[in-house]
Amino acid sequence: MLASLALTVALATAVGGERPSLAQTYALIIGNNQSLGLRRPSLQYADDDAVKYAELLGSLMPARNIVLLSELDRDTERLHPQQAKRARQPTRANVEAALDELAARVREDQEQGARVSFYFIFAGHGDVDEGRGFLELKDGAFTADDLERTLQRMPAAQSHVILDSCNSFFVINPRKPGGKRFATAKDAMESLARRLPTVGVFLSTSAEAEVYEWSELQSGIFSHTVRSGLAGAADANRDGHISYAELSGFVELAAREVRNPLFRPRVFARGPGGDNRRALLELGSAQAVLLEAGGGGPVRLTVRDADGGRWLDANVEAGSTVSLRLPTALVQGMSVEQPTEQGEWRANLASDSGTVDLASLSSWRASERARGPGDLLRALFSTPFGPRALAALERERTTQPEPVYGISQEDFSRMSLLLGSLADIERGKRMGRAGATMGAGILVMVGGGLFFGQGNQDADSLGLAYPTRQALQWGVAGLGLAGVVASSIGMIRLSEGERLSRHFQQQVSSSGYDPAQLVARTESQLQLLLEQERSGRRTFQTILWTAIGLNTAGLIANELLETGHPNNKASIRYVGTSTLTIGAGLLFASYFEKSSAEHVIRIWQDDPSIKRLPRMSIHPLDGGGMLSLRGEF
Repeated sequence: MLASLALTVALATAVGGERPSLAQTYALIIGNNQSLGLRRPSLQYADDDAVKYAELLGSLMPARNIVLLSELDRDTERLHPQQAKRARQPTRANVEAALDELAARVREDQEQGARVSFYFIFAGHGDVDEGRGFLELKDGAFTADDLERTLQRMPAAQSHVILDSCNSFFVINPRKPGGKRFATAKDAMESLARRLPTVGVFLSTSAEAEVYEWSELQSGIFSHTVRSGLAGAADANRDGHISYAELSGFVELAAREVRNPLFRPRVFARGPGGDNRRALLELGSAQAVLLEAGGGGPVRLTVRDADGGRWLDANVEAGSTVSLRLPTALVQGMSVEQPTEQGEWRANLASDSGTVDLASLSSWRASERARGPGDLLRALFSTPFGPRALAALERERTTQPEPVYGISQEDFSRMSLLLGSLADIERGKRMGRAGATMGAGILVMVGGGLFFGQGNQDADSLGLAYPTRQALQWGVAGLGLAGVVASSIGMIRLSEGERLSRHFQQQVSSSGYDPAQLVARTESQLQLLLEQERSGRRTFQTILWTAIGLNTAGLIANELLETGHPNNKASIRYVGTSTLTIGAGLLFASYFEKSSAEHVIRIWQDDPSIKRLPRMSIHPLDGGGMLSLRGEF
């Protein structure tokens, strides 16, 4: 599944600032299950995600301040009839009309001195074209440029963007074709600071063809963990504000024990001004029922609505407490589940107003645990969260390499193939050069020995004195021997490209490696290898130009100056002309021949998959699942 989410939140206060006398919040929420051109299977829960965000934010603002654009399927309509009445089609025209309507109201509020917050939420398919991400509406693409213009035209005090999609990173950090494939957190923050200084972003950074839905959640995995955190489960310090740092830690720890990395959301969080202590969401004004939990041992719980739908999950660490905000309109009929060693237990909430203490619930009864494909993801929320867990995670991050974003499993596989090709090509060249050098060395040893060994001490057919001829004979033989030795070393010494490929495969064979980090490091090493080759080529060209100049000067001097013997002049002319021809050929080739590393870098940067990535889908079925792969290859 490919779900895309954009969430824009504005703060009522700056950290350490004064509280304004008036605050207003608005939200535009879009959910679209369909893919443009029907290139990929329809999603199942993008409309559910949109509706659930509308319910969650409905406890923070008047219903009239929320615009919902989504085509709800029959099941979602039956589950959420009130939201179904308000929903409009997720088309470009409706998006533009909603933005015009909300922008006008925001300006009116600002004229009255209000500090305005604006939420933009999108759930659905996303894609990337020539490095620029876009979100798919029912009748067209909502591009990275469209999102940037939306944030700039909406006169909110601050904006915060959350994207839940594959390729979401390219929606807020477009990549130029031929440029560096990945970006670090620092790269992204600097880019955002230049373009959108008052905007914070919170992304799931998968660059895969799919972001996965889970039927047990009736939601995308990332969307469910984010909503659970925003409902209060991520409020580690219980100050009523969900900061970027808190939500980032909550989402990461919630999925930490999920073994398959494809199911684990990778988060990029950057608060306004680059400060992750800033609040992404304020809970103080929420019109909701509070469910208090924790205070003793660790507490893991699931809250379900009246229809059995999973509303949120939390795992509170020992000694910590949490206040979960449950929308008042949904509390009637809600239940709480807790796993124990004896099984799962469920209790109905006894109140639809005020505060409910989890420990006060007395109607616990055994609850049958669902089985099936969802067991693959039972590890979700298995790690307790709280202030100690968050502090430990932040310390852990300081000891780890800086994360990189925008690299997919397809990129990883492609890099492995390219490195294998590079190693094969360089191995062939290395063995070919070594064989040619060894043959030339042997010929020089034999041929030079025979040539300069003609005659004897009394008869000099070359016109050279015997000691000179003998010295030349040994010199040529030594030169040939050096060539043989050098070729032997060349046969066993790996090239830089071969060593790089071998190191890549060794890292893959080791445990605990990060594919994105490995690809990023390898790309940097390829660039370094390319620079080394270019530097070596420039040095080689300088040497050749010098040798050609000296050789040319020697040939001219040989013709102008008188020598002791005609054969001596002829020998110099022959050797000098041959050397000049070889040097000119090598120089010509050095300007036009590309190295293996240059070819690999060019192929890597010209990757056509950045225009249309292959699509992989995993759909849980009773007793198993279905895997589909489609796209342009």
